[in-house]
Amino acid sequence: MSRPFSFSSSRFAIEGRDRSPFRRLRMRLILMAALTLLVPGTACVTINGKSYSANTLYVSELIYQPRKSSENLRVVVDDSNGRPIPGARVRVVQEPAGGIDSSATDTEGTAVFSLGTDKWQVSVWFPGYNSGTRSVQIGAGQICILTFYLRFNNRIDPGLFFCRVEEDAETAGP
Repeated sequence: MSRPFSFSSSRFAIEGRDRSPFRRLRMRLILMAALTLLVPGTACVTINGKSYSANTLYVSELIYQPRKSSENLRVVVDDSNGRPIPGARVRVVQEPAGGIDSSATDTEGTAVFSLGTDKWQVSVWFPGYNSGTRSVQIGAGQICILTFYLRFNNRIDPGLFFCRVEEDAETAGP
């Protein structure tokens, strides 16, 4: 039985296979490149303990319960970890009539509305987070509890934090 390669050192040729360090390095680079291509396709984000695709900006959950008071819409705004976002702006627009109501969330991230029975579009916004919008149908005798889980927006415009200070000639220093 003849071998196609014959070198004096077994480090470079074993049973006819080229085992040079360059070939091993090349194979490792090819494997790393193949695995790198798979990563973007499998990327995901966790919002309130559930996995979603990486391009998900917010998630909302809707629950209807029997109404016990005059309120019929409760909007809860949380971050992606389920922590309340106090001070978030909530805007409610009646569809298609266009009646508008707005409020800010309290310290528990909740805003409460007493609206007519109709279809409403609810939008939430807070600086530094992606905004969210969802339509709800409010029926007679029920309360609608709408929870938004907002993701932090890491594409913040640096111009939002730019502050310009002007001094007049009399108060300016030397």
